[in-house]
Amino acid sequence: MDRLNIDGRATKGRVPYKPRDVKARTMRNFTVYDEDVASRYEDYEDEEPVPLRSVGGPSSSKGGPAATIMRAIGGRIQQNARRDQHAQRVGGGSSRREIISLVTVRGAARSGKETVLKLLADSISNFHPIAPKINGGNIEFYLKNSEDAEAAKSMSRRLADRKNPSVKFNITANRCAAPWEPLLHPMKQLIEDVVLKRYSPVSNSLDLSDFANEKNFTDANVHCPLFNNAIMVHVADVISSHLGSIQGLSIKGNRLRSLDFVATLVYVAPKVVELDLSSNALTRIEELDRIRGWHIEKLHLENNELVSRFNDGSSYSSAIHEYFPRVNYLDGIFVNRTPFSLADNDEDATDALLPYRPGYYPDENMRSHVENFLLEYLNLYDGPNGEESRKRLMNAYDDHATFTFAVHTLQDFSCRVPRGDSEAYTNYIRSSHNLLHEGKWSNYRDKIVFKGSMDVAVALSKLPLTSHVKDSFVIDFNLVTSNLVVFTFQGILRDGEDAFKSNGDCKFFMRNFVVIPKADNTMAILSDMLSLSPISTERLTRYNELLKKASESQSQPQAIPSTSIAYPASSNGNLQMASQGNLFGNQMEVSLGQNSINGGAIAPPPPAPTPQPVLQNMQNQNVAAEPPVGVTSPVYDVNDPLIQQAMIKQFSEISRMKPEWSQKCLADMNWDFEAAGKVFNDIRANIPKEAFET
Repeated sequence: MDRLNIDGRATKGRVPYKPRDVKARTMRNFTVYDEDVASRYEDYEDEEPVPLRSVGGPSSSKGGPAATIMRAIGGRIQQNARRDQHAQRVGGGSSRREIISLVTVRGAARSGKETVLKLLADSISNFHPIAPKINGGNIEFYLKNSEDAEAAKSMSRRLADRKNPSVKFNITANRCAAPWEPLLHPMKQLIEDVVLKRYSPVSNSLDLSDFANEKNFTDANVHCPLFNNAIMVHVADVISSHLGSIQGLSIKGNRLRSLDFVATLVYVAPKVVELDLSSNALTRIEELDRIRGWHIEKLHLENNELVSRFNDGSSYSSAIHEYFPRVNYLDGIFVNRTPFSLADNDEDATDALLPYRPGYYPDENMRSHVENFLLEYLNLYDGPNGEESRKRLMNAYDDHATFTFAVHTLQDFSCRVPRGDSEAYTNYIRSSHNLLHEGKWSNYRDKIVFKGSMDVAVALSKLPLTSHVKDSFVIDFNLVTSNLVVFTFQGILRDGEDAFKSNGDCKFFMRNFVVIPKADNTMAILSDMLSLSPISTERLTRYNELLKKASESQSQPQAIPSTSIAYPASSNGNLQMASQGNLFGNQMEVSLGQNSINGGAIAPPPPAPTPQPVLQNMQNQNVAAEPPVGVTSPVYDVNDPLIQQAMIKQFSEISRMKPEWSQKCLADMNWDFEAAGKVFNDIRANIPKEAFET
């Protein structure tokens, strides 16, 4: 009668003899007592594994339920065990080491380590990478939890570079032995007690300075230096569990030569703004790149070898700002950063966007006047008879008016973006003035730029029928002068066969209108630019949430001062906005020197000039004392031609603009250097190329 061995194989009587060589017999005997002497080669997957004999226990050759279960699941367990043992052998460490996962994002270094890790953090809950680094163009990090590693692996080819959406990240995860020795439970408990003891709830900070000399450790006669990777990883675990919201952290005097594992703390305590790394053994300032995910404002690095490599304070602070552009307090001294550094280097600048508001306008009268005009405009533009009614819009356009439109599908990597009616989308594509595809229409541009009121009206009548969702409208005034008004009109619409369906696919639209006064005290459209983009359900939900927040906002939209004009009721006959006198009156004039165009909204006048140090300090020494309290104007004479020339030269060097353009920017901002820098950041993308030095 057949019987089952513990490995599930059927045999008759005695187990047949299987000869083995001397090496195999010797290694297997020693492996029973110490698995560290196991050979460094993989078991063949197609061989039947021979179970090791338990030390001190009799071998079992009986069958029964246990053998049946082993036959069912034993293969999978043994395969995982072989993989883990191989990972331990390849890692060259003890078999007691924890088995974790090494995650690799291939070819992602060009996109930036912080950017890629932030994308993963947004997709995976409790994402805590250990020792993230760039290795040969790849981004590598460790994850303790195998489920987190599988979640990261599942995002492969689903995450894309925000600046280059066509680049998809390839993510792999491999099991490996942890690159640190395991800690005993009493040691872990002792470290946790010390970390919690050193937390200060008053300042919401954690003091880990001179960690190894803590009295709790010396009394227990144990050595726990923070430069030990295992200690740092466990400290990160404690912070993640109890102190994830700290804002201050001191790692002073721990003999750190590298910040590889300190980088783990960036993702368990992301709100740290004050950091003390003084009195360590850091020799390269490039080490700071590992922790640049923190938005550090106060930093201490004194008594590190890297500081002595700089000859002056200006070059030192400039080098620090390459990694932490928000730093204003360095090694006990207030420092001045250039107004350009934050926007250029801060990957997360978009996280600090202003609250969403329901539009910007100069005053209620103008807002009401423009809204009435747009409602009349849409009454003729929308509807099942739009092909005929749009021709009457000819009266709303100037004889020299121009009209263009562009359509483009913005990818939403979380879902598919439906284009809606394919015939309507194709209609847009034929005459789309999309700058991203200029090569396709550059030879026949005259055919897709419609000029004159009649041509514009005919072009509008040929576009697909539409139905605008009026509750989705947002209007922003970009510019208001005595002879020109520029405003942006955006929202949601349906078109084509979906135009009059309540559940039809939607598109996001934005129209930029430029209107001018006419001789008969009326207004006409001089320029009309229409942009369209299909929108997914998820993106539509996010847009609705923005509108909801805007409606719930208690703050009122900012209005341009000294603006008070009464407007007569708009005429329903010719769709032209009329006003008294010179359209808006002289008091409506606003110079560009006092207001800047920023993201489709007219900004309020800038604040009074910020106190500045002496100009020589701006040029030669970037480390300055804190500005005196109560000063309301610069201490240097901005009307002095020599001072102005020096400011122009400095501004040109930093912005790389030509001197004449730098002079205009400074003059428009009343020679306030910092305010001019902020305006430059806001409108940089709109500045023509010829303004910059080649």
